[in-house]
Amino acid sequence: MCQNTPQQIPTINGADDIIGVSCGYSHTVLVKSDGTVWSFGSNYSGQLGLGNNTNQNTPQQIPTINSVDNIIGVSCGASYTVLVKNDGTAWSFGRNDSGQLGLGNDTDQHTPQQIPTINSVDNIIGVSCGDYHTVLVKSDGTAWSFGRNDSGQLGLGNNTSQNTPQQIPTINDIIGVSCGGNHTVLVKSDGTAWSFGLNVYGQLGLGNNTNYNTPQQIPTINDIDDIIGVSCGNFHTVLIKSDGTVWSFGNNVDGQLGLGNSAPLNQNTPQQIPDFNLNSGRLIKSAAKRGGNIFNMLIGSQTGGMSQKQSFVSKETESLCFKVRPSLLKEGGKNNNEYYRRKYLKYKQKYIQLKNH
Repeated sequence: MCQNTPQQIPTINGADDIIGVSCGYSHTVLVKSDGTVWSFGSNYSGQLGLGNNTNQNTPQQIPTINSVDNIIGVSCGASYTVLVKNDGTAWSFGRNDSGQLGLGNDTDQHTPQQIPTINSVDNIIGVSCGDYHTVLVKSDGTAWSFGRNDSGQLGLGNNTSQNTPQQIPTINDIIGVSCGGNHTVLVKSDGTAWSFGLNVYGQLGLGNNTNYNTPQQIPTINDIDDIIGVSCGNFHTVLIKSDGTVWSFGNNVDGQLGLGNSAPLNQNTPQQIPDFNLNSGRLIKSAAKRGGNIFNMLIGSQTGGMSQKQSFVSKETESLCFKVRPSLLKEGGKNNNEYYRRKYLKYKQKYIQLKNH
């Protein structure tokens, strides 16, 4: 039975300390503070990682992976899942018809499989899944993509699908990533945002509706290009700037851009969401305290059901916490605030050290 008001998911084995969540088309994956992972929903492709194809309507623990269950990040695609462990390795399972699991084949997997080490560097700090494509960010600031590529969403300069991770050329210093249904947006350490893939609704923010298969810089917004956060829906994109303003573009058929009823249907350039600023503090503090996703909590649901492809842990935290303003975390605090503050400082220092070498 469908629910149109929030319902609490029953406590899992006496612990409800959830620090990460990601949703696919019809499945959900949770990460607990003890590093265990729990899944439920549709399982026809093995996207729950439980070793079978049986649907589940209550959270089930995904079996420990190689005696290490310290999961720090999760992202769900349409019918598959990618996990990131605290040792920097990435593990995938579920549907794989386009190579979106990155395992070198197109065979579905019902249990987590390690994505082979990439160029002797396996320090994965960020992951985002689209419908059928995946992008990983490594600690050296490079981005690697695989899966379906019919719209150029892998950013490789062609439209050929890939079943192993391929480095996205000509762009480095990546600290954030979000995948929409068939498009991708990267955020660099200089605060610029770069997009590629399907653009039929203007979801790339480039002022046109042309698909691109290489990263294109989204034009500077009001002379401020200090982007600190990005989230992609199925056909729309939202950016957060360092001044706390929020900008959206792409498909707006259901009002998902937040621009008001008088706004044109779709937008192909970033538009500021009026009368809304994340510097207001109270709402952002509430989101950070609860370990929730600020985009879902502050902007609302997105089209496609699975459109929010990112976990609060893997992107907002592991990719240098660029989806929660660092200034909001500097005071520390109780519950997850302190957790995110420590994670942010850890990965910021690690990224700077690697970049300077």
